[in-house]
Amino acid sequence: MRIIRLQAEGFKRLVAVDITPEGDLIEVRGDNGNGKSSVLDAIFAALAGAGAAPEKPVREGEEAAVIRLDLGDLIVTRYFTASGTTGLKVTTPDGASYSSGQTMLDKLVGAISFDPLEFLNLKPSEQAEELRKLVDIATPETGEMVDLKAISDERLALYNKRRDVNRDGANLKARIEAAGGVRHVPDDAPNRDELVVKLASAGETNSAIAEEERRRQSDEDAAAFRRAEIDKLKARLVELERAEVAYQESRAKLEPLPERVDVAELTAALAEADRIEENRRANAQRAAMIAEFDELKARSVGLSDAIKALDARRAAAIAAAKMPVERLELVLTEDDALTVHFAGVPFSQASDAERLRVSAAVAMAANPELRVLRLKDASLLDKRAVETLRAMATAHDFQIWAEFVGDEGPGIIMEAGEVRGAPEPEPLPKPRQRKPKEEPAAEADVPRETMPAPGPAETKGADDAKGAGSTLFERMADEPDAAPRKPRAMTEFSTKPRS
Repeated sequence: MRIIRLQAEGFKRLVAVDITPEGDLIEVRGDNGNGKSSVLDAIFAALAGAGAAPEKPVREGEEAAVIRLDLGDLIVTRYFTASGTTGLKVTTPDGASYSSGQTMLDKLVGAISFDPLEFLNLKPSEQAEELRKLVDIATPETGEMVDLKAISDERLALYNKRRDVNRDGANLKARIEAAGGVRHVPDDAPNRDELVVKLASAGETNSAIAEEERRRQSDEDAAAFRRAEIDKLKARLVELERAEVAYQESRAKLEPLPERVDVAELTAALAEADRIEENRRANAQRAAMIAEFDELKARSVGLSDAIKALDARRAAAIAAAKMPVERLELVLTEDDALTVHFAGVPFSQASDAERLRVSAAVAMAANPELRVLRLKDASLLDKRAVETLRAMATAHDFQIWAEFVGDEGPGIIMEAGEVRGAPEPEPLPKPRQRKPKEEPAAEADVPRETMPAPGPAETKGADDAKGAGSTLFERMADEPDAAPRKPRAMTEFSTKPRS
C-alpha cells in the first residue's frame, strides 16, 4: 500500500497542496521555510495522529488544517483546529467508515516514522533495540519466543545474588585466615573443673594456715612482753610465772602445723586447661566457618552456572533470529549490551554505502504494510547514495518521500507553501465549528453532527472515538443525504505490497 494522492490545507507552512506522486523516490525540493518539510510531516501526522503532529500544526491565520491521504484501499482524512482539537476519518473508496480509525492505522503503519538516516545517527544500543523490534527472537529447538528484557532482568538478579555470596565468602575467608591454623589439643587433657575445685580448696587451706601463723605470732609477742614485765615488776612475779606455766602447758598441747600447699603447680595446670579449652573452641569455630565458606562457594558456582545457561539461551535465540538484511546480526558485548554488526564488524565501522543500504533495508522491513518511508535530510546524501535508495525503492516496491534543500533538480518544488506551477487545488472539507450560545439555531437548522468543544480530553481521545469519522466533516456537496453505509469487513482490503 502506497500514497496515491496527498492533499493538505493550512498545515504548518502549507497553504494548499494536491500532490499525485510519481515514481518510487518522490523528491520534494525548495528553499528553507517554503513548506517542503511540511509536506513530509503532513503524511505522518495524518497517519500517526496527534502524537506525531507539531506543537502548532495549523498555519498562522487559519482556523483549521486538513490533510487527506489516498492510499488506494483506504482514504485517511485528518484535521487539526487552532483551538487544539484533532479528528480523524478513515473510509474506503466507496465511502464506508471505520469506527476506530486510529487503532486500525496504528496496526497498519507500524514504524511509519522510520527514517533510514535517523537509524544511522542512533547509538549502537539504540540501533540494536530498533532492530530487535523487527525480528522474532526464539529458542531454536522449541521455537518458544525469548523475552530478552526478562532474561536480562533475571540475569541481573542472579549476578547481584552471586556478588553478595562472593562478598560474604571473601569476608568469611578473611576471618578464617585471621583465626590461623588448627591449634594443638592433647588427647589426655586435664580436667579443668577438678583443677578449679582443688585450687579453690588450696586457697582456703593456705588462708587458714596463715591466719593461725598470725595468731601464734601474736601469742609469742605477748609472752615476750610478759617476760619483760617479770624483770620490771617483781611484785607480780607470781602471777606472771603462773601465766607462763599455763602458757607453756597449753603450748605443749598444740599439734604441729602441716606443710603449706604448693599452688604454683595447680595454677599452671589450670592455665593449661584454659588454653586447651580455648583451642577447642577456636577449632570448632574455624570448622564451622570453613563449612559455611564451602556452602557459599557452592552457591556462587550454581549462580554462575545459571547465568551461563541464560547467556547461552539468549545467545542461541539471538543467533537464530532471522535478520531483515543478509549478514546483519545482533551481538552481545562484554558488558551484556546488544549492538549491531554487519559482515562481522560493528555496524559503525561499515562503509557509508553499506550503512545506508542496510538502514534503508531495515526501514523497509519495519514497514511491511504501508510501504512508505521519509527522508528528511536527503540533501546530506551524494548522488550515488540517492540513486542507491531509488533503486532499492524500485526493487522492493517502496515509496520514499525525500526532502532536498534548494529548487535545482527534478521533483516537487515548494514555494510559499504551495507547489510551484501547480493549478489551484480542490478545496478540502473543513471541520464544522460550534455556533455561539447566544445565537442558537432553529431546530430545523441545527446540523446533525457538530465538532466537540476544544479540551485536553477531547484532543487526546478524538482520534479513536467511536463514530468520530462521520461527525468531524461536512458532507461534500455532491454526496447524497442518505443513511451511512456499513463498512465492509477489514479482510476485504488488501494491505500486502503490490506484486
